[in-house]
Amino acid sequence: MSTERPDDHELEQTFSALEAHLPRVSPRADLFDEIERSIETDRTPAAAPAAARPRRRPRRWLVAGLTAAAVAATVLIVALLASSNGESPAQRSAIVAKGGTSVHGSVEVFAPQTAGGHVVLHLAGLQTAPAGNHYTVWVLRVGATEMTPIGSFADGRRATFTLPLPGPGAYRALDISLQRNDASPVHSAQSVAGATLG
Repeated sequence: MSTERPDDHELEQTFSALEAHLPRVSPRADLFDEIERSIETDRTPAAAPAAARPRRRPRRWLVAGLTAAAVAATVLIVALLASSNGESPAQRSAIVAKGGTSVHGSVEVFAPQTAGGHVVLHLAGLQTAPAGNHYTVWVLRVGATEMTPIGSFADGRRATFTLPLPGPGAYRALDISLQRNDASPVHSAQSVAGATLG
C-alpha cells in the first residue's frame, strides 16, 4: 500500500473537480446587516420588554406611596396622643365636690393657647346620671361672664375624659353639672363638681 502524499497539483485538481459539482450559493443581501445588528445587541445590557416597564414603576411608586401614607397617619396619631403621653400640662387643679356629692379628682389643661388645647378629667366618686339626665362639663374663659359646654356624658363610673377646649385662650374655671336630657342647653345650676383654673 502506497503512503506517498499527493502533491499540490493533485489536490488542486481534486478541489477543482468538487467545486465544479457543488451548487453556487450567494448570501442574502441583508445578511451582513443582520449579523451586525446581532453583535450590537449582544454588546448592550439586556433591557426589559417595553410592556413590562410601565408595570414595575407604578408598583414601586404605589408601595412607596402607601408606606408614606402609613407613616403620615402614624405621625398624626402620635401627635394627637402626645398631650396625654409625655407632654406636660400647662396647669393641673383639684376637682372638688359641690351640692353634697362625693366627687373628687383632678383636671389637667393642655396647650390652652393653641387650637388643639384640651382638658383631661380624672374623676372618682361620681355615680351614673339618673334616668333622663346626663352630665355636662363647662369651662369659663378669663373675662367671660358665661360658661361654655365642652362635652357631655352619662356614665359617671368612667374614670377619665379628654375634652377639647372651645378655642385658644386663658380659662379660669371648670364645672360639671347635672342636666336634664329634654332641657334647654344652658347651665342647670345643679353643679356636682368644679375646679379653679389658672
